[in-house]
Amino acid sequence: MRGEAACGRRPRTAPRFWSAVRVAARPLAPLPGVVVTTAHAQAGLVAAWQLAAGGVAKARVHRLVDAGVLVRVARGVYDLTTVPVPTERTARLDRQRERTARLGVLLHGPAAVATGLSALVLYGVRGVPPSFTPEVALRAGGAVARTDGARVRREPVPRLVHRGGVPCVPPEVALAQAVGEVDRWTAVALMDSARQRRVLTERTFAAARQLARGRRGAARSRRWWDASDARAESPAETWARLRLADDGLPPDVLQLPVRGGDGRPLARVDLAWFLGGGRWLLGEVDGIDVHGTREAVVADLHRQNAIVTGATILRRWTGAQARTRAFVDDVRQVLDAAGWRPGRACPGELALPARVPAREASGSVPEPRGFRNRP
Repeated sequence: MRGEAACGRRPRTAPRFWSAVRVAARPLAPLPGVVVTTAHAQAGLVAAWQLAAGGVAKARVHRLVDAGVLVRVARGVYDLTTVPVPTERTARLDRQRERTARLGVLLHGPAAVATGLSALVLYGVRGVPPSFTPEVALRAGGAVARTDGARVRREPVPRLVHRGGVPCVPPEVALAQAVGEVDRWTAVALMDSARQRRVLTERTFAAARQLARGRRGAARSRRWWDASDARAESPAETWARLRLADDGLPPDVLQLPVRGGDGRPLARVDLAWFLGGGRWLLGEVDGIDVHGTREAVVADLHRQNAIVTGATILRRWTGAQARTRAFVDDVRQVLDAAGWRPGRACPGELALPARVPAREASGSVPEPRGFRNRP
């Protein structure tokens, strides 16, 4: 370079440097509307093959990545950063699960079908952990399976059901695939949610149980199917029911209807034990899926104020507490003091007397030391 300058020639500059300058200075044209719409429908994700179908060339994809408009999340899959992210925690967790469920299909293209936990998320089943491995199966004629970032099930694909634009195996197949590969708490929560949300009917639930036979984990999970109850309205309620049953304290009634003195319905209580003499222990399990919003908290307060009387003892626990020994000890202390025994005949609903003022429970049932009533 010094010799060139000495001879009066202009020194050569690195072409890559000037190319980068020109790229940085060039304004980015907006993405095609079809690409933006696709990303919004896919929780912010868009695949390279979808970008190409929308008319976005590879060179432009690279420029969008350099500009931070697209962020690579896996090989051939990008996050469009202009798609809004929910601020509420429950919505963020739901979005995280949906992105994971969609990722496997986006990685493997149009021939991919969501299976197992991925399919259950897309069906709206609750209880799938926030972090899990995306999984797919490939229809006949699909490309060679890639193993990066997703699990590929090597099994025939039955009929397809489309959920949110994604082809999925039927829900009974997805549940059968998932149950034997997760822990008991998760498996029963998935069963309960699929039934409670009517993703599965009693007939298709029985079909899922049959389809699970012979799969990995079928032997250890065989008895879990008997523990399912369609009345559970959140995974936290499932965990509480299982923990109590394991320790010999099964609730007398699930989703106990409560009526006011005028006969109007006031509430349905998650867990209830009849203590005799018209007295009840009422338990509410505050799972984040159901009670995580401000509106839900306010509704819970109104309901609690309505059902706390001299004949009722109300306890509330979080989903995390519902899996602990302290939770069981709290329930046991009240039940033992009241002389409760499992299997005793009890009313199917709680009818509150008219105009009974709320007051602290007293008498032979002590206030437990573990958890206290919370507003």
